[in-house]
Amino acid sequence: MGMGFAPPTPMVKYLLIANIAMFVITALGGAGRIPGYYHPGMNTIGSFLALSYQGADTLLMPWKLITYQFLHGNVMHILFNMLGLYFFGPPLERYWGSKQFTFFYLLCGVVGGLAYLVLSVLLGNISPIIGASGAVLGLLTACAILFPQMIIILLIFPVPIRFAAILLAGIYSLNVLSTRDLADACHLAGMVTAFVYIKGMPIWQEARRKNDYVRREKLMQQERDDKRKVDQILEKVHQHGIQSLTWHEKRVLRDATERQKERDRQNG
Repeated sequence: MGMGFAPPTPMVKYLLIANIAMFVITALGGAGRIPGYYHPGMNTIGSFLALSYQGADTLLMPWKLITYQFLHGNVMHILFNMLGLYFFGPPLERYWGSKQFTFFYLLCGVVGGLAYLVLSVLLGNISPIIGASGAVLGLLTACAILFPQMIIILLIFPVPIRFAAILLAGIYSLNVLSTRDLADACHLAGMVTAFVYIKGMPIWQEARRKNDYVRREKLMQQERDDKRKVDQILEKVHQHGIQSLTWHEKRVLRDATERQKERDRQNG
């Protein structure tokens, strides 16, 4: 509520445009329907982009784990998802940056799709799933963890975002257990992905820092080794002339020079 209606951040804007464009394209498409969705073009386009378990179909077309997130079946479906993207996306993009935000958004949708597929295999479900709900609910969960002061409208009541996230997670869990609603399994998986991603981030960041430290140490050691070898070769040239160098020594000198040029380029 406190954010008002500010312009969306860059990647949120592109995601909004992509989702709305796909909605219009499917609405204007050819005849046919996906069960449960009434877009006239969904059957034709959905066969290439919607996500479902049909034998080896998913293995042969893994892109569906991404593309299904950009399809919506009706006006209310896309309206609520895009409102969620519009309100929850910008603070996260500003907090993380566009690259990490986009990765996180798509990751929540992909894991939600995978959860749907696994349960579809176990329960023999072949109905397709479409929509950005798993990704958007991942955004909601991330905001609930990182920005607990946020207040959102749930139905008609203003509530703390953490209360809304816990309530929705509880509802989805009950639906999955009692009715085997696989769409809610996708929603819940998106929320769980966000929770694990953010809570595990300090561990991943520490591991990255250690890897970066090890990599820098290796590069510095290689630079010291190069300098030592080059100094030895140059001393030999000074004493005996360049014609005294062996093929191996010339190669060492050339390789060390190339590595130094690369370091200079990286350092600007």
